[in-house]
Amino acid sequence: MPIIHITGPAKSGKSLMGNSMRNTQISNGKGALLVDDTQEGEARYLLEKLIDGDHLGAISGDGPAIPRPAKDVNWKPEPAIIFVGDKIKLLDEFEKIVPGFTKMFGPVRSLDLA
Repeated sequence: MPIIHITGPAKSGKSLMGNSMRNTQISNGKGALLVDDTQEGEARYLLEKLIDGDHLGAISGDGPAIPRPAKDVNWKPEPAIIFVGDKIKLLDEFEKIVPGFTKMFGPVRSLDLA
Protein backbone atom coordinates (compact mmCIF):
# COMPACT_ATOMS: atom_id res chain seq x y z
CA MET A 1 0.00 0.00 0.00
CA PRO A 2 2.49 2.61 -1.12
CA ILE A 3 2.40 6.35 -1.51
CA ILE A 4 4.41 7.24 -4.62
CA HIS A 5 5.58 10.72 -5.63
CA ILE A 6 6.59 11.00 -9.29
CA THR A 7 8.92 13.91 -10.09
CA GLY A 8 10.93 15.08 -13.07
CA PRO A 9 10.97 17.70 -15.80
CA ALA A 10 8.71 15.99 -18.37
CA LYS A 11 5.07 16.66 -17.47
CA SER A 12 3.64 14.16 -19.95
CA GLY A 13 6.12 11.46 -18.92
CA LYS A 14 5.12 11.80 -15.26
CA SER A 15 1.43 11.58 -16.12
CA LEU A 16 1.96 8.57 -18.38
CA MET A 17 3.91 6.75 -15.67
CA GLY A 18 1.24 7.61 -13.09
CA ASN A 19 -1.55 6.38 -15.36
CA SER A 20 0.34 3.17 -16.04
CA MET A 21 0.84 2.50 -12.32
CA ARG A 22 -2.82 3.25 -11.58
CA ASN A 23 -4.06 0.99 -14.39
CA THR A 24 -1.82 -1.86 -13.24
CA GLN A 25 -3.21 -1.61 -9.70
CA ILE A 26 -6.81 -1.63 -10.92
CA SER A 27 -6.16 -4.50 -13.35
CA ASN A 28 -4.86 -6.52 -10.42
CA GLY A 29 -8.03 -5.88 -8.40
CA LYS A 30 -6.42 -3.37 -6.05
CA GLY A 31 -7.30 0.21 -5.15
CA ALA A 32 -5.55 3.14 -6.80
CA LEU A 33 -5.66 6.91 -6.71
CA LEU A 34 -3.78 9.04 -9.22
CA VAL A 35 -3.47 12.68 -8.19
CA ASP A 36 -2.15 14.78 -11.06
CA ASP A 37 -3.02 18.03 -12.85
CA THR A 38 -6.20 16.50 -14.29
CA GLN A 39 -7.72 15.86 -10.84
CA GLU A 40 -10.26 18.39 -9.67
CA GLY A 41 -12.20 18.67 -6.45
CA GLU A 42 -11.72 18.58 -2.73
CA ALA A 43 -9.29 16.21 -1.09
CA ARG A 44 -12.17 14.35 0.55
CA TYR A 45 -13.66 13.41 -2.83
CA LEU A 46 -10.30 12.20 -4.08
CA LEU A 47 -9.89 10.05 -0.97
CA GLU A 48 -13.35 8.55 -1.44
CA LYS A 49 -12.06 6.89 -4.63
CA LEU A 50 -10.01 4.62 -2.33
CA ILE A 51 -12.90 3.73 -0.03
CA ASP A 52 -14.98 0.60 -0.50
CA GLY A 53 -18.68 1.44 -0.05
CA ASP A 54 -18.38 4.36 2.37
CA HIS A 55 -17.81 8.12 2.37
CA LEU A 56 -16.06 10.73 4.50
CA GLY A 57 -18.77 13.40 4.55
CA ALA A 58 -21.64 14.08 6.84
CA ILE A 59 -24.27 11.35 7.16
CA SER A 60 -26.13 12.66 4.10
CA GLY A 61 -22.88 12.80 2.12
CA ASP A 62 -23.01 16.61 2.09
CA GLY A 63 -21.18 19.08 4.25
CA PRO A 64 -17.56 19.10 5.38
CA ALA A 65 -15.54 15.96 5.77
CA ILE A 66 -15.69 14.42 9.21
CA PRO A 67 -12.18 13.36 10.29
CA ARG A 68 -11.94 9.59 10.78
CA PRO A 69 -8.86 7.63 11.81
CA ALA A 70 -7.35 5.74 8.87
CA LYS A 71 -7.75 2.42 10.70
CA ASP A 72 -11.56 2.96 10.86
CA VAL A 73 -12.05 3.42 7.11
CA ASN A 74 -13.02 0.54 4.82
CA TRP A 75 -10.26 0.91 2.19
CA LYS A 76 -10.20 -0.86 -1.15
CA PRO A 77 -7.66 -3.72 -1.16
CA GLU A 78 -3.97 -2.78 -1.14
CA PRO A 79 -4.38 0.73 -2.56
CA ALA A 80 -1.59 2.73 -4.16
CA ILE A 81 -1.67 6.51 -3.92
CA ILE A 82 0.25 8.15 -6.77
CA PHE A 83 1.07 11.86 -6.69
CA VAL A 84 2.47 13.59 -9.77
CA GLY A 85 4.65 16.67 -9.30
CA ASP A 86 3.50 19.33 -6.85
CA LYS A 87 0.21 17.54 -6.13
CA ILE A 88 2.08 15.87 -3.27
CA LYS A 89 1.01 18.86 -1.16
CA LEU A 90 -2.48 17.29 -1.02
CA LEU A 91 -1.02 14.64 1.26
CA ASP A 92 -1.24 17.13 4.16
CA GLU A 93 -4.96 17.61 3.45
CA PHE A 94 -5.47 13.84 3.29
CA GLU A 95 -3.83 13.55 6.71
CA LYS A 96 -6.17 16.18 8.20
CA ILE A 97 -9.25 14.36 6.90
CA VAL A 98 -7.99 10.86 7.75
CA PRO A 99 -5.53 11.06 10.65
CA GLY A 100 -2.93 8.32 10.34
CA PHE A 101 -3.23 8.15 6.54
CA THR A 102 0.49 8.62 5.88
CA LYS A 103 1.48 6.17 8.60
CA MET A 104 -0.93 3.55 7.27
CA PHE A 105 0.02 3.83 3.59
CA GLY A 106 3.51 5.34 3.80
CA PRO A 107 6.31 5.96 3.67
CA VAL A 108 6.34 8.18 0.62
CA ARG A 109 8.50 6.69 -2.10
CA SER A 110 9.93 9.00 -4.77
CA LEU A 111 10.31 8.15 -8.44
CA ASP A 112 12.34 10.76 -10.35
CA LEU A 113 11.98 10.61 -14.13
CA ALA A 114 14.94 12.91 -14.78
